[in-house]
Amino acid sequence: MQQRRTAEDPAPPRTYRPLRQIVVYLCITYGLTLAIALSLPHAGIAPLIAIAVPVIAVALTVAFTVPPGQRRAVWAAVGFNPRRAGVCSSASSGRRQSLP
Repeated sequence: MQQRRTAEDPAPPRTYRPLRQIVVYLCITYGLTLAIALSLPHAGIAPLIAIAVPVIAVALTVAFTVPPGQRRAVWAAVGFNPRRAGVCSSASSGRRQSLP
């Protein structure tokens, strides 16, 4: 059953060129992975470095393909919204709360 959107749930941002984003992501991912494999052929750390490649590729894809005014909305749509309420805890602000 499909749920209806409410006014509280904004629609996710539209991407105007999804094929371009896919191609950019794949090129960055394969390029970085190939560069790591060729530059560190016998290093045991190469697979550990390659683990971070998809995350780096997503960040670069958003930076290169999404217009600057829409980037924050894209990151918020995938769940990365550091400015939302309740993110900062009282422990990080220096105040201590006593338990009852």
